[in-house]
Amino acid sequence: METTVSDYIVTRLRALGIKHLFQVPGNYTSDFLRAAQGSGDLLCVSTTNEMEAGYAADAYSRLHGIGVLCVTLGVGSLSAYNAMAGSYVEFCPVLMINGSANKKKVDQMISQGVLFAHAIDEQRTDEALLRPVTVATAVITRGEEAPAAIDRVIRTMITEGRPVYLEVADGVWTERCAAPADPDVPLQAYPPSKRQQEDQEIATLAAARAIVERLRAAKKPVLWGGEGVQRIRCEAHFRQLVETTKLPYTTTLMGKGLIPEYTPGFIGVYDSVFAPREVRDVVEGTDLLIAFGTILGDFYGKIIGQHFDRMILAAGSAVRIGSARYPNVPLARLLPVLLEELAKDPADGFETPTGYEELVAWRQTRAEDEQAVAAQGMAAFASGNTGTANMPADNLRWDSLFSRLRGFVQPEMLVVVDTSMALFPSAEIPIHRERHFMAQTVWLSIGYTTGAALGASFALPPGERVVAIAGDGGFQMLPQMLSTLARYKIPAIILVCDNKLYAVEQFLIDASYFSEPGKAPVFFNELPDWDYESLAKAFGAWGRSATTLAELDEALSGALANTDGPSLIAVKLPAKDMPSELRPAPPAAPAGFVADAEVRGGDTVNKAAFN
Repeated sequence: METTVSDYIVTRLRALGIKHLFQVPGNYTSDFLRAAQGSGDLLCVSTTNEMEAGYAADAYSRLHGIGVLCVTLGVGSLSAYNAMAGSYVEFCPVLMINGSANKKKVDQMISQGVLFAHAIDEQRTDEALLRPVTVATAVITRGEEAPAAIDRVIRTMITEGRPVYLEVADGVWTERCAAPADPDVPLQAYPPSKRQQEDQEIATLAAARAIVERLRAAKKPVLWGGEGVQRIRCEAHFRQLVETTKLPYTTTLMGKGLIPEYTPGFIGVYDSVFAPREVRDVVEGTDLLIAFGTILGDFYGKIIGQHFDRMILAAGSAVRIGSARYPNVPLARLLPVLLEELAKDPADGFETPTGYEELVAWRQTRAEDEQAVAAQGMAAFASGNTGTANMPADNLRWDSLFSRLRGFVQPEMLVVVDTSMALFPSAEIPIHRERHFMAQTVWLSIGYTTGAALGASFALPPGERVVAIAGDGGFQMLPQMLSTLARYKIPAIILVCDNKLYAVEQFLIDASYFSEPGKAPVFFNELPDWDYESLAKAFGAWGRSATTLAELDEALSGALANTDGPSLIAVKLPAKDMPSELRPAPPAAPAGFVADAEVRGGDTVNKAAFN
């Protein structure tokens, strides 16, 4: 049997369960987009630009397992390059489908020097440029070569868990090729050879037994879960490990929500110097830190340096136990084998870290109190009985904003946070469902959240919605994504932290601005003063602004009620305010737990952790 190249791709995507494709049109891809939409299997989501499409595909991948975007040569693929680079660095499988000029145009360029649309030269420039941020590429110029090339690229993406690039020449989309012999069977990762599998089993068992041996010798070990466990869909194994060992556990910031945070043993997110002092005391005071699936960005340089010999790191296909290395140990295989070894002879008798029980109890009490207060305030606005709510008239600050958001966010909400000052207080928002928190904490592209909110919204099940928190600098990079959310009637809630400043950049360059009353920011960190309510209306969204906690409650209540499209809330914050996570530590507090602003930080915040 035969099919067309376009239909072959659609068949493979359908078998993988892909239902959405994020695209910006181009005449080089028009035949494919018609076939994809016409199949009834894919919704071709029209985005306003390629960066938005790339961020959306990245977020879709984090939730669904694979994301897809379709662009056109040069002007499209290169516009999406930043998003593809983030997907590569943070291990998100994304398929970029690109269209290029037909052979006639290429030949004329070579022979007569006539540049076709979007051409740089006659070479495969797009493919060459995308190679550093992909694990496989293919350029298809004839129909008969399509099946093998398409399958190779998709299999490599699944095997490596990173982006790939597929380019098809204009006119080839409709050419005939062999149909898949198994159209309803999804492509799988490349299996290891029998010898490779045997070697993996030997290495994995050796690594698991070495981990158990170190664990039994430890007095107060701590588990540290990372985003790599999410990528391979092994959250259940990590949760079983927590429940089996009954050890305290933390997560990276990107891996937040790895398992529901009500799971006993959770001490909070460990994001280095930005974590609460009590969390840092438990993590940094351990005699054995066992990390699974962590991508070691700059946030964690300090603890890796200090705990190198007291740390076990299992990520990708290798394990490090102190200075000993065990290659050829896939994390997806290690976790079940480790559980099997622990079941034979459970490790126990560990000491409870100092302050651990108080920390867990305080975290639970605070979450319950903040949820009750937030519910009271929004219910009062919904009923019109605003006089009964506790709604101070003081202007909002970073800490009061996030205190309210910790009570506002419900289990059915997925939180997406941008690279901004909001990134660090977001670590304390309770997440009760797996993969319901999303942030780029290694690539750290300002503006990621806007496109990610779109992709995440399409990947969520019915009845769930995105709450996205962006700095005003990040939001101003891709504000038009509001129109895409409105076009598809997606009820995402977007909060813009409006202080008219690239605040996190100002903090990195000269943090004294925030403590010296008369000091001006560096000129290039200042932002224009946008009317966000009018902007929301122009893009077809519901918009409000909030300067006080009372106004924020009103806006949140209105956003919850707006289920027919996106809601935008501009949260007006003082330019010189900053989250307590970024402030120097206060004087030593008395025993017990105190206010949020007093439980943060170390002697100073290490700004190098951002870079």
